[in-house]
Amino acid sequence: MAKSRGLPAIIVLMNMRGGLPKFAAKNRDQGTPKENKAVVQGSIAYFGTYTVSESDKVISAKIEGSTCPNFVGGPDQKRLITSLTADELKFINPAASAGEKAPTGLEASEVSV
Repeated sequence: MAKSRGLPAIIVLMNMRGGLPKFAAKNRDQGTPKENKAVVQGSIAYFGTYTVSESDKVISAKIEGSTCPNFVGGPDQKRLITSLTADELKFINPAASAGEKAPTGLEASEVSV
């Protein structure tokens, strides 16, 4: 897994549903209301610093930027680790912005500092 090497550890996460529609206008600024709704409801991205409590199996993320503006500047976001190996990290968000416990997985190659 990523090691901070004495620096704050950074996480960038993008989670998207499969089958998101392409914008007919080939420009996201010109999406139809239906296209825009599908993309907003089917994707989330954020970045910030994080800490890991291996004993509690919790990731605490301080969100610094997000496609969900409500995440920015709020309290740390908690993620519950469901699996942690040398190659993979899997966790759920118990308070997902879409109102569901969203499972997420990251391959170690996707996590960098």
